[in-house]
Amino acid sequence: MTRAYELSHTRIVAGMRSPVDVIGGRVLATALTAAALNDPANAALKAAARAQAAQYLRARTGTTADTLFDFAHTAAPGTDPYASREANARAVAPRPAYTLRPSGPDRPLVVPKGAEVLLETRLPYLNAEQRRAVLRSTALRAGYPVLDGAVLAHLDAALGGFHAHDTWRNDINGRGGLVKSGTGTLALTGANSFTGRTAVQAGTLVAGSADALGRGPVTVRGGALRVDVPGTARIRADCTQIGKWSESRAPWAFRKSALRLAYPVALSVRKRLPR
Repeated sequence: MTRAYELSHTRIVAGMRSPVDVIGGRVLATALTAAALNDPANAALKAAARAQAAQYLRARTGTTADTLFDFAHTAAPGTDPYASREANARAVAPRPAYTLRPSGPDRPLVVPKGAEVLLETRLPYLNAEQRRAVLRSTALRAGYPVLDGAVLAHLDAALGGFHAHDTWRNDINGRGGLVKSGTGTLALTGANSFTGRTAVQAGTLVAGSADALGRGPVTVRGGALRVDVPGTARIRADCTQIGKWSESRAPWAFRKSALRLAYPVALSVRKRLPR
């Protein structure tokens, strides 16, 4: 994405295009891509193209569906100029609208019909409406909650790829909550402030930042909640463990981390520990 913004910017620097030309071209290209990917007549071709690309990249890198993503992010900034997420964000930030300023009211975004297909392969475990919510809340002039209701993230590790392990790095706000189900692993690493309940039903939910779990209550009904942050992770509301807690199946795991319960909260276990 960063490289695409850089490439289009060179057209402005070279005097070949104006910023408005670049913005218009970007909008048109995105709309045409969504229309082509969403066309039922292209379904078989789309699936074949994705399989071909995945097979080629895995063969060239010696990876699998579960390891390709990690391999692509192992290079240091000295080798990969796009390895730093922060540097990418700084490079992209001034370019979506350049010096143009909003001139109209800030109304809720209407996601074009079928646009959710753009996130189909990146977020395969979300349904169409949930992908539309991601588009709506991360678009230019954002500010609308990502989580309007409880979002169910069902990751099936058997399907591999992002189904097995994914990381949400953006900052999540809003009044909704998150339900983690399925055998896969989902990590939250943003500075989150959503106020709904975080519920772990199966698989693993990783708190990868101090405020990963937002500001709402946390419930572990099944699976595991893993705290993996160099420092302290915070829970700002009641925290409940429901079910059996044993040495062989600990629903909480800490990797050189601490958990801070902000006052006043209650930490409870609904069933007694086995003797």
